[in-house]
Amino acid sequence: MKIRFIKYRKIDRVKWDALIRQSPQALFYGLSIVYDTMCKRWGALVLGDYEAVMPLPYRRKFEMLPYIYQPYFVQQSGVFAKSEISRELLEKFIKRIPKRFVRVNYHLNYGNSLEGTNKDWIITQRKSYQIDLSSGYEVIRSHYSKDCIKNLKKIDNPEIIVTDDIQIEQVISTYKEAYGQLNEKISDNKYERFALLVGLLEKLQKVEKLAIYHQQTLLACGIFVKAFGRIHYCLGAPTKEGRAWSATHLLIDAMIRKYASQNFYFDFEGSEIPNVAAFYKKFGPEENHFTMIEKGIV
Repeated sequence: MKIRFIKYRKIDRVKWDALIRQSPQALFYGLSIVYDTMCKRWGALVLGDYEAVMPLPYRRKFEMLPYIYQPYFVQQSGVFAKSEISRELLEKFIKRIPKRFVRVNYHLNYGNSLEGTNKDWIITQRKSYQIDLSSGYEVIRSHYSKDCIKNLKKIDNPEIIVTDDIQIEQVISTYKEAYGQLNEKISDNKYERFALLVGLLEKLQKVEKLAIYHQQTLLACGIFVKAFGRIHYCLGAPTKEGRAWSATHLLIDAMIRKYASQNFYFDFEGSEIPNVAAFYKKFGPEENHFTMIEKGIV
């Protein structure tokens, strides 16, 4: 079967999403709605009659030079297929990326195994952290660090309320206030696109929002996407008041507690930032990896 490049206007969304739903590599990041919302332009490599697909978000530098990039808030892309993906098939897809894209900076998904070296590509393994929730809350909590337990005890107060009563825009605003200076490349437009995506996913019942309050004061809040056996910690932050309570510990713990003993993985989404990775490790997750591929000069 032939692998062909298709521009986003001609992609069959029904066949695409049907493939993602049955794919062993399924992540919500594979859904067409993600690329339609988060990208101004995207195309895809498609094998046969949607036997396998590879979304390719792209931009133009100086309105002339097209290049492939990984959109903010979309951690993984890569190849999604109806069965397991061999390295041979993965490499065929990568080789079929049109040469007109002068640079590629792209994340594969967990199901795309690509290690070692390649003379044409820079291949980097990026860390991710996850917890198997099926083992039950007490087992999971037994792996929390002493510091994590200490902070949870600090916020163990009858006046603390955990609720889903918060708006998407307020979560994003809280995140921007807490971490905006550390993520200056994320423009207001990108936050707006993410808010739109979360709203659309919420209508599909794939979103969990969580907020921590002390009386009526917001301490922390987060957005989680629940799909295909994973609960993704997409975005979360404490307020200034919440930092004193270490409220983000309770934010994570509350979501873990809610879905403990169910067949989900809690996915922290990983981080190459040492302080962020150290925070995630307090909850005793397993380390996982996905692959970043790079090529070109833009």
